[in-house]
Amino acid sequence: MNATMGIEYRPPGPIAASFLRSDAFVCGIRGPIGSGKSTACVMKLLRHALQPRVIPALRNSQHTTHQRHWNLRP
Repeated sequence: MNATMGIEYRPPGPIAASFLRSDAFVCGIRGPIGSGKSTACVMKLLRHALQPRVIPALRNSQHTTHQRHWNLRP
């Protein structure tokens, strides 16, 4: 991803890359701890925020994130 803000990002794998390319109305990504899911989500938000507006004064966009943290310690 190379935006006008000078951000250069390479997805950590093919799953994150396809997640970033998706324009689905509802999308999600999951994977192991430290696999770059949160970073991919932020980059997707930036990509959508930097897209040109359909109507100059209107940008209809809603985003939500959900994380479930499991207690890995005994």
